Amino acid sequence: MSINISEKLLSEIQKWIHWHHSGYQFKIDSQAWENILHKSFLACDLNSTWNAGSHSQGVDIVCENLKISCKGGSIEGKRTPKLTISSHRTTKYETLTEKLNYISENHEDEIWSLVQINENKYRLHIFKKPNFKEYDWKRTTSGWSGNLRKNKARIQKKMSDQLWFDLDYQEFLEKNLYYDFTIFE
Repeated sequence: MSINISEKLLSEIQKWIHWHHSGYQFKIDSQAWENILHKSFLACDLNSTWNAGSHSQGVDIVCENLKISCKGGSIEGKRTPKLTISSHRTTKYETLTEKLNYISENHEDEIWSLVQINENKYRLHIFKKPNFKEYDWKRTTSGWSGNLRKNKARIQKKMSDQLWFDLDYQEFLEKNLYYDFTIFE
């Protein structure tokens, strides 16, 4: 199950990115990204629901029955770039097994991550959440750390036991959909 990524949809997203930056000097935050994506879906006559600021677990938008988690993120590292994204908070779960079970639940079908690449470009990444149960996890002084090949994840105690993950960017781009958008025409 996925949404048809039509030229019209990409054009609508581009239009709203231009609109945002015609009035604001700061990058698109999570609320603005959810709003842009929802408006773009509606403009393409797609059935989209969005409850602004809902903090529903994992799901920000439901479009054509597809549960979408809208994320920001960043590209970090020059020699071996990683796509870094924050995800679920797991404070109410005690053990690593409980946390991983919660994270692995079917909260969302896809993640749509909009990352500012440079002063004139955003990149939209569309992908399925990694299976964090496949990672090799170890207890650390700040929580837990997991590895799977070149990909890393961590659950940080001092940040509400929040999951952060770093995906090898070269490998990621080879296996997933992405689209570039300019900030200024």
